[in-house]
Amino acid sequence: NSSSSLVASSSNEDDVSSSSKEKYSSSSAAIPSKLYDCEKYKCVTTKYLNPEIDYGEYLDIRDSLVYRTVQIGEQVWIAQNLNHYTVNSYCYADKDVNCLLYGRLYDWESARSICPEGWHLPDTLDFNILRDYAIENNGGIGVGTSLMHGRSDKFGFSSLAHGGYKPGKDGICGDNDADFFWTTIETAEKNKYAEVRGFRSKKDYMIYSSLKKEWFLSVRCIKD
Repeated sequence: NSSSSLVASSSNEDDVSSSSKEKYSSSSAAIPSKLYDCEKYKCVTTKYLNPEIDYGEYLDIRDSLVYRTVQIGEQVWIAQNLNHYTVNSYCYADKDVNCLLYGRLYDWESARSICPEGWHLPDTLDFNILRDYAIENNGGIGVGTSLMHGRSDKFGFSSLAHGGYKPGKDGICGDNDADFFWTTIETAEKNKYAEVRGFRSKKDYMIYSSLKKEWFLSVRCIKD
C-alpha cells in the first residue's frame, strides 16, 4: 500500500459538522435505527455491522451522534469507533469521510477521557475478557475472524482495518490493514508509551503492543 494513504490530518469542527445530518443519515441506512430519527440525529454508519445481530443504541448528547452497542458475554461495547470531535483529533488519510466510516483518531491523553458519560476507555483486562469470550464461543474460527468486519464478525464488534497516524511520518506499521485501540494502561516507560490492542486483517489473533502516547489511534468505549 502507498504510505500516503496512511496520512491523517486534523479537521476543523465546522468542516466535520457541515451537512453532517445528511452525511450521517445517508451512510447509516444499512441497519435502520429503532430509537432515533437519523434525519434529526447523526447516526453513525452501520454498513459494516452484522445485520443478524440485535444491537442496542446509544445517543451521545455531546454531539447528537447515535452509536450502536453490542453485548459480548458480560461486556457491553460501543460497536463502532468513537467519532467525537476534539481539537487534537484526526481523520484517517486526511479525509473527513473517513471519520464518518472509521471514527476519529486520538492521542493517548485525549483517549483517556474521550468516552461519553457511563462509558470508559478499556484496560488490557477488558480486552483479555473479550478475547477469551471469543475463543470460548467462536467454534474455533479464530479471534480475528470473530471480531473483524469483512470476515465473519460473529459477535458484532466489527473492528475495521484502517491504520492510524504517527506524527511527522506517513503512518504506523507500514500498512493500513490494522485497527489499533488505546487502553488505559501505561507501560514501564510511563512518560512515553501505553498499551494498545488490535487486529490485523491478515492475522487471526489479537495484537498486543505498546505505542508512543503521541500517536493517534482508534477508541472503543466499554460500558461502566
